[in-house]
Amino acid sequence: MSLLGMIGLDLDTNPANLFSTISNLTIQAGSGRSSGNAIKPSVNGGSGTITLAANQATLAAAMALNTVATIVVTLFNFLDSGTSQMFVRVNLDGSISAVRGSTVLGSSAPGEFVFGIYQHVEALVTINNTTGAVQVWVNSVSVLNLTGQNTRQSANNSASQIQFSPGAAAGIGCDITYGTTQAGDLRVECVMPNGPGAHTQFTPSAGANWQNVDEVPPDDDTTHNDSSTAGQLDTFVHAALAGIPSSIAAVAVQVRGRNTTTGSASMAPVLRSGTTDSVGTTVAQNTTYGDFQSVYLTDPNTGSAWASAAAVNATEIGYKKIA
Repeated sequence: MSLLGMIGLDLDTNPANLFSTISNLTIQAGSGRSSGNAIKPSVNGGSGTITLAANQATLAAAMALNTVATIVVTLFNFLDSGTSQMFVRVNLDGSISAVRGSTVLGSSAPGEFVFGIYQHVEALVTINNTTGAVQVWVNSVSVLNLTGQNTRQSANNSASQIQFSPGAAAGIGCDITYGTTQAGDLRVECVMPNGPGAHTQFTPSAGANWQNVDEVPPDDDTTHNDSSTAGQLDTFVHAALAGIPSSIAAVAVQVRGRNTTTGSASMAPVLRSGTTDSVGTTVAQNTTYGDFQSVYLTDPNTGSAWASAAAVNATEIGYKKIA
């Protein structure tokens, strides 16, 4: 499994901060599968789009979906710089289709998707004009498997964006993940800082550093931590996971920040496990706030898969100024 990212819907009340772009999309509190937040279109077809760090020839997209049979739902749309390569839709009879433009590449049997209750849907697609492939799972059961397809609309055998939509204005979606292989039915749980960790090096606007980054939604410049010194970092202990999962696929650290200095600046998320500070992907900072995320498929302290909820609960989360 290779997860590229996940959408933490409990981190914010504004979906524009969690997706690269949105269209007619809101966040509805307490409507998720596990009583967390969910995305909800304000009109039929509302959506959120993620722009990937790099083009991918094979992509997986997953979302838990509860919607009604009033419109055909374009659940996942795989795009190349705004051009739709192909998309996966839920039809009114509960079948699921893979579509390129106006060409239906294939469909599942009717009734594979049940309306009115949460269903987890995942699609794994390979973008290619001759050897394209599409496989779709509903609640971890394969319902559609196509090979030898033309899944390309642009000139490129890749996609750079994924668009997610619960479809109808009455629909809701949560537990959104994306990657390059099938991940399975995953729950996305969010935790916030609740105390100082091993490192407190940024300068707080007021009070304790951890108290400046623990609010939902984020209050941006109202309370914040700042640094002009490369190499400084803050880490924080955090709330424990609400339950004890059977397994942990990955841990993601999401940071929100902006450049407050003259010239260029960059930051990276940090995950501390044991005495190991694992610095994530460096991101250049704009003068306006933006969210960025690094995904840890293994425990930095052991180099192996996450062993337990206790291992996650013992980590610290934070950020580092790179330049």
